[in-house]
Amino acid sequence: MKTAMLFLGIIGTVVLTAYGAEEENYWETIVALAKDGTASGKQELGAYLKSLTRDQMLTAARQYSRIAQGKVPPAMGTMNLGLVLAYYREDTGGASDDSLDKLLAIIADDNETEFLRHALANMLYGGFFGFPRRFADGQEERVLKTLISVLCDKAAPPALRHQCSVSLRGLLQEAYTAVIYSDPAVREVQRTGPRERFQNVFSLIDAGEVQLAEETKARLVEPRKRIHALRDILTAIAQDESEPERLRRFADACLTSTATLPLLELEARARKGDITDINGSGKAW
Repeated sequence: MKTAMLFLGIIGTVVLTAYGAEEENYWETIVALAKDGTASGKQELGAYLKSLTRDQMLTAARQYSRIAQGKVPPAMGTMNLGLVLAYYREDTGGASDDSLDKLLAIIADDNETEFLRHALANMLYGGFFGFPRRFADGQEERVLKTLISVLCDKAAPPALRHQCSVSLRGLLQEAYTAVIYSDPAVREVQRTGPRERFQNVFSLIDAGEVQLAEETKARLVEPRKRIHALRDILTAIAQDESEPERLRRFADACLTSTATLPLLELEARARKGDITDINGSGKAW
């Protein structure tokens, strides 16, 4: 439980607030247990965290977030909340539909603290602690829709919208490249080398020197549509002078980085009617 000491260093000077008689202060208990740096103290903390129900974990996360709002950097907050939610996932890994939907509801709810919404949006991509980097069938679409809705909400805090764009770019780009790296021809390039050839495999695919299997191309259709849908949104943000400058700069950076993915340029041309042999079209959301 080394991470337990991270948040203590940050919130040690913060005065704990009252939450009302109807709400047990789980966060205060976690802090008290974490202050005991002995082996037995760490075991007691771990046992306490594991004893909490998922709803109690979310209550503890809200309690911490009310204290941390405006006092703790979001990146460190993600680590702290990761500890609180260490046992939020199912024993088999990942999250149930109900558990995931509760997290998504928090991210979408402007009545929740910005700190908590920002940290959870970060955790959805970051894979911190028990959070998966891959979601079960049907879950990924709900995650993407939630992040998209916040990103497109001009009334949402700019930093939160920025984090949603970071997580979206990461989730979609990883899903796309995972399909490519699983292709037999790409795996053969990795196996046989040289290393520089594998590092440039995306360019080799676009140049036709590495031919992806038809099955791989079929599996790329949906991820490619989603990336193009995100690029449409980011293009609108980058061109909108009323948008926050930091968000516009990151939108530009996302457009640049995703443009290097193989076969995306072919798809872009197909959308303009230049070519007609790309399988798949339509909106991702």
